Amino acid sequence: MGKRNLYLSNIPVAEALGYMVAYLEKEKIELGIETVPVADAVGRVTGIPIYAKKSNPLFLSSAMDGIATIHTYLKEAKETNPIILETNQFEEIDTGDKVRPPFNCVVPAEEVTYLENGKVELIKSVTPWSHVRPVGEDIGDNELIVPIYHTLTPYDTGVVLNGGWTEIEVLKKPHIVLIPTGDEMISPYKLYKEGKLIDCNSTVFKGILEEIGGKVTTFPIVADDKFLLKKAIMDAVNIGDIVVINAGSSAGRDDYTVHIIRELGEVFCHGIAMCPGKPTVLGGIAKTPVLGIPGFPVSAAFSLETFVKPLIARLLKRQLPDVEILEGTLATQVPSQFGALELVRVLVGKIEEQYKVLPLPRGSSSLSSLSKADGLIKIPPLSQGYEKGESVKVELLSKRSQLAKRLVFQGSHDFTLDVLKNTVKIMNPQYELITTNVGSLTGILAVKNKEAHGAGIHLLNEETHTYNFSYIDKYLGKEGHLIHIAKRQQGLILPKGNPQNIHSLKDVIDKEGVYVNRQLGAGTRVLLDYLLKKEALDKKRIEGYNQIVYTHLEVGARIASGQADVGMGIYSAAALYDLDFIPITEESYDLCCLDSFMESYLYELFIKCLKESSFREKIEQYGGYDLRESGKVLR
Repeated sequence: MGKRNLYLSNIPVAEALGYMVAYLEKEKIELGIETVPVADAVGRVTGIPIYAKKSNPLFLSSAMDGIATIHTYLKEAKETNPIILETNQFEEIDTGDKVRPPFNCVVPAEEVTYLENGKVELIKSVTPWSHVRPVGEDIGDNELIVPIYHTLTPYDTGVVLNGGWTEIEVLKKPHIVLIPTGDEMISPYKLYKEGKLIDCNSTVFKGILEEIGGKVTTFPIVADDKFLLKKAIMDAVNIGDIVVINAGSSAGRDDYTVHIIRELGEVFCHGIAMCPGKPTVLGGIAKTPVLGIPGFPVSAAFSLETFVKPLIARLLKRQLPDVEILEGTLATQVPSQFGALELVRVLVGKIEEQYKVLPLPRGSSSLSSLSKADGLIKIPPLSQGYEKGESVKVELLSKRSQLAKRLVFQGSHDFTLDVLKNTVKIMNPQYELITTNVGSLTGILAVKNKEAHGAGIHLLNEETHTYNFSYIDKYLGKEGHLIHIAKRQQGLILPKGNPQNIHSLKDVIDKEGVYVNRQLGAGTRVLLDYLLKKEALDKKRIEGYNQIVYTHLEVGARIASGQADVGMGIYSAAALYDLDFIPITEESYDLCCLDSFMESYLYELFIKCLKESSFREKIEQYGGYDLRESGKVLR
């Protein structure tokens, strides 16, 4: 068993990247050249300047369908003096045909009157070489078609073919060798074993690197064994232009990457002032850049984007594509750790002509947050973050045009919203629904502050025992509206068979069950606190009361995995995990919104989706829902 590593540095990103670029220059690392068919060359980078081997066109050719003739024959032609040409004074011709001597012009077919005796009549004079393409009109013999280090487009390949080339010399694709590591990892294509983690990183990285012009070889997963990892790295260096070791770069006892790179070559830095991605190792072995990147998917992806992509671009003699920047307003506060560049994944929605920026979960292991992200905001090392309402610059990952074609809902989680995401795409593929699960109260405030089009809510009024109306009155006033989505069963979720025989909240306390709770402001939390108060139960006696999750699915997952014995949630969450469910109440799950949403196309689309039969059929499969009044405007 190895000893733990300590980070040797906390190098700024630009400085760390500079080390790798300097290594390329010092070692004079260049890509070779290979010959490929022009038909396969789109996206490749020319290795030499390409000069035309021949002109295009090679001969005088017709630019129109019509007749070829001599312009002097028609010198006097006009409407009052039509000219008739004999059959030996013209020749019928099609676009692209050679214009043969002695002819020196082409008359378009629509200007020719064909006579029964084979002759033609014309009423317009023409100039010499009219509608005739000269030799070399497109490309001249020995003309430069594309320069060296040019990324070929589909149009370029057509020009190159016209210039007489069927094969072309291009830079070889940078060969990146990926080495996934870890005893805990397993290929997604092998039978899953409990306690193993699926290696999704290799597939993600392969896609990223191939997209920018790399050729990728992925080694089999290497166990946490120094000898085996060292051999894999040596093999990779022998065949690759860049080597990337995934996992093993951190401070774990079996993290050998930094030691092996140092033994075989040199380490430039271990530890970058960025978050996620700090435990990155940058080095070189035998004129090959070698990088050790973290195992957590988001950390690894950011490390790859920050260091590997620029190296590939440099080897290919091209710039990385410009990133489109959008300015928007933060919907929530985003604190940050002082001293490191932090990259925060965000969603972006357009609410009443204003772009609103909604941060996604920031965990290094949350790959789904990268999949969902519309962009990134960068928090500088000397900043402690941004405040709610502050203007920020977003580096877009999505197209700006798409941001205006989406419904933005915050508030309480429910499966109806998950199904609506698919239904929206079915009803109008140009539009989409995005959601953030922040709880009912926070959702109402987001609508009030115009940070969302709507919010799913289920808030009980303790005095009237009704749902949602009083909260709309309090926070949204006359502008507020309520649209019914569904009635649903809320109750206690328990392990299959209810081994602790828990049937009430009192039982949770008496039998010392471990509870999993929802966040403050969630409708489920409001219901729990009301019931505890009603039954005169002390929440401090509930073990796990402060164990917080944000969705009904998370409640079910905690109980199914044995992390908790009981929690409050909806029937469908219990059913999905095959758990027991004790109903407590039927509640109304509604969407709150403002006048502006009710007057928009987005509202029309939302209502159509609620009425769509495929939506209703899918929700009924979950169980625990009553959709009879779905889509009804309650207020």
